Amino acid sequence: ERVAPAVVGITARRGRAEPFIGTGTIIDPSGLVLTTVTVVPKDAWQIRVFLRGGKVLPGRLVLVKEEKELALIRIGQSGAKADFPYTPLGDSREVSIGDAAFTFGNAFESIESDDQITLGEGLVSGIYDLTQGDLLSESKYVGPVFETSAPLNDGMDGGPLIARDGSVIGLLILGYSKNRWLGTAIPVGELKPLLGS
Repeated sequence: ERVAPAVVGITARRGRAEPFIGTGTIIDPSGLVLTTVTVVPKDAWQIRVFLRGGKVLPGRLVLVKEEKELALIRIGQSGAKADFPYTPLGDSREVSIGDAAFTFGNAFESIESDDQITLGEGLVSGIYDLTQGDLLSESKYVGPVFETSAPLNDGMDGGPLIARDGSVIGLLILGYSKNRWLGTAIPVGELKPLLGS
């Protein structure tokens, strides 16, 4: 109940290709949305953000760090007072293998089509580094990840990995270890310096 209102669906376009579709998380009340470059690439346009309740807002790209798979967009009008529901960033340094973990997202465009956030429950099943040998064409990230046994389905990349206390501990990505084949998330500690937090 606390997390779901801050989870959004996102579509973005680049050229004449099919739209990019995924998930984002509002991380502060001013309307900053954390997602990945596989959802909103650096040259994206016509970014649309789908909130619970059927509201659709335009998004503006404010930060891209491709090597960290990070995209940050802003919703709402510039300079206008905003009070969006949000989910705070947690402390990924406190995460251990075996901790409860939850995936939230826009699997198969569930937010756009029926106003439903998808939720998966599992554990942090591994903590390791993705390497060049693990790279998929959609994902360029190498570095520390949390592996999770919680489901990560199509459209959930860019969404949050959530700890039991309701804080964001990771950013769900498309990369995975070819030896293990489970969903992975970039620890928020890797991203906080880029977000100024």
